[in-house]
Amino acid sequence: MYTGTVIEVKVVPYDITKVETIKASLPYSPYNYNNIVENCKSITETLIISIQDDGRATFPIVERISDIGITSSWFCAIDCLAVGLYEPSVLFASIAVECVLNHDVRLDDERIQTNRQWLDLNAKNLELAHNKGLPTNLLLKIGESFASGSIEFVMRRNKVAHGDLEGYLNMHPGGFTPTGFTESGFTIGYSRPSRKHALSQIDKAKNFIVEWAKQKPQVRLH
Repeated sequence: MYTGTVIEVKVVPYDITKVETIKASLPYSPYNYNNIVENCKSITETLIISIQDDGRATFPIVERISDIGITSSWFCAIDCLAVGLYEPSVLFASIAVECVLNHDVRLDDERIQTNRQWLDLNAKNLELAHNKGLPTNLLLKIGESFASGSIEFVMRRNKVAHGDLEGYLNMHPGGFTPTGFTESGFTIGYSRPSRKHALSQIDKAKNFIVEWAKQKPQVRLH
């Protein structure tokens, strides 16, 4: 174990107008048009979910404007991806799935029995959802099973949510060749999520949400 000691903290003035990286015209700015396009070039589809209120004969509502949080979280993951914030992108793609679990009425009996009346995103609850008919198997990668208790989609989210980037490094060690470090290996994983990981979470979440919505499930609106 390596240790260090905090020797100083400074609180310094901050003025957003003087932050160089906010200038989108600069090539290294996260808001640079070309950088955003490059980060999101693999995103070729988005989602619109419409919900009809069971109690009132009103026009269907677009789920994104509701408080359910499924597509709003998924779009937030894309927004974070666009500006190179891969950690929150991983997190929000996972939140979108968790929102599904907690608003599908098929899981209400289990949800209301929890202390917080909220089902956490974990292997046990994903298996529970699958047994209730939700397509959570789409979140698994090849070779994974609910019984293993270790699901990459969940573990990535947990490591990011709890700030355990050292643990994330253990999951996805960086790539090296006999001649030394390679940039291509570096993007596969180091001490935090890569663009590739964010895209993987976004894609798995999207596939799950689409197949779930095709079931036309009844959802809890409040």
